[in-house]
Amino acid sequence: MKTLLSFILLFAVFVSCNSSNTPDAIDYATKVAILKVATDHTAIDNAEYWITFPKTWRQEGDEGNGTVFTLYAPTNEDEMFEDNLSLGLEDMPTTSVTPEEYLASAKTMIGNVIENFIVLEEENVRNKHAPGRKIEYTGNIQGLEAKWKQYVYIKNKKAYVLTFTCLNTPEAIKKHDAASDKILNSFIIK
Repeated sequence: MKTLLSFILLFAVFVSCNSSNTPDAIDYATKVAILKVATDHTAIDNAEYWITFPKTWRQEGDEGNGTVFTLYAPTNEDEMFEDNLSLGLEDMPTTSVTPEEYLASAKTMIGNVIENFIVLEEENVRNKHAPGRKIEYTGNIQGLEAKWKQYVYIKNKKAYVLTFTCLNTPEAIKKHDAASDKILNSFIIK
């Protein structure tokens, strides 16, 4: 019965959203409706962006280094590293900076901080309201071998940098990879 009610609610939202003339409203309204049905998730919703994540992930706020928030995946007490996903914001000096240019500069800085820095994949992505670039890479930091999945979007002279970090082991990657993809793909710049 609950599944039928959820389907009816989602169907009603899709029908009502499709009657709107603004595609942005459709996307946002649909995601809000889905979030309400998916009670195991919560959202960060402010004037600039919207993102959802599982309620089992712990949220911490501004860390003072450009990081707006960090989400920590659930861990066991014996784990030495907490998989995490963060959002960093950086003001850009001009509107002409592209995600490709931003990432080219960032890769140089990353290579100076992370030993054995290796790019696994890099491709263009598109947020609802902004072009972006995705990069996956591995390396060693503070004695740990890690893997990063990073999305960079540029809009309104601001870089939005979403980064998922986990240990670079098959078990660690498998543990939160699907959840991190869902969180990364839920991100909307308003």
